[in-house]
Amino acid sequence: QPASGMDVVVVQVTCSNPYTAAGRSAVFRMRSVDSIAALKELIRENLRVLVQEQRILTSAFGQELHDNKTLWELRTQPGEPVSVTLVPAPINLLVLIGGSGHTRLCLFDAARGEPLHELTEPKDNVLAAVVDWNHHRGLSAGWES
Repeated sequence: QPASGMDVVVVQVTCSNPYTAAGRSAVFRMRSVDSIAALKELIRENLRVLVQEQRILTSAFGQELHDNKTLWELRTQPGEPVSVTLVPAPINLLVLIGGSGHTRLCLFDAARGEPLHELTEPKDNVLAAVVDWNHHRGLSAGWES
């Protein structure tokens, strides 16, 4: 266990695919009690790779890290950086419009056959939607019931 939650860990992230995440590497300073899930959020914000598309591997063994693993568990020596590899695994995303019930817009993973996120505002009817995947933005048009 870490001495305190305020221990700082330097995390070096290397992207394995030069065609995604602009082929960049990144360095983050995080708390030792932070998890891989928290690291994935930082990667999403800074390298613009969706959390669902991220596979984080240990640089030493190439083993995929689970979201609940803490950075403290990955350190080999206190003060040494933790090196991980980001392997973007694009998913087949669709934006679905309409449907029965209260769902009006849905971000759907076609490869898994499951919704990732549903907008369930019951008073709006969506007529059209457009998505800019590169900038993680979307626009929908319709009317209120």
